[in-house]
Amino acid sequence: KQSWQAKFESLSQTQKAAEEQISLDVENKDQIEALRLELKRKDDELEAQFDSLARAEQVRREMRDKDTILQKQSDALLAVNNQLQQARDESNSTRQRLDDAQAELREMKSKMSSLDRESLSSQEDLKLSRDKILALEMDKSMLSQELGGINVYKAERDT
Repeated sequence: KQSWQAKFESLSQTQKAAEEQISLDVENKDQIEALRLELKRKDDELEAQFDSLARAEQVRREMRDKDTILQKQSDALLAVNNQLQQARDESNSTRQRLDDAQAELREMKSKMSSLDRESLSSQEDLKLSRDKILALEMDKSMLSQELGGINVYKAERDT
């Protein structure tokens, strides 16, 4: 009877130890599951941060590309403005030359009229004056054409 009782107690203690081990195993399993879930949550957070950084890098590249395009457009606009200023300067210079030629032509016509009224003594002087007037009128015509060409260029460029 004692041997059975000793065996029973031994089995009882073994059963208690096994139940305690099972209880510890269940606790460990719950802790492992909780840690696994925490690890998964942190992995998801890191992946979201990585995605956010990737999007930020893409936006930075796009902004740099747009900045490059804007800089090129700005340079092109500056070049066009410089060409426009050159055309204005040329137009003003041509207009001044035309005004000077017209003033000289008026002066020559006035002199010619004055000389005609006073009955020029020399036909040679009259012929030279007429040649000079014709040359000035030709210069005036050429300058008018040049000014017209510049105005056409400006009008085309402005449109």
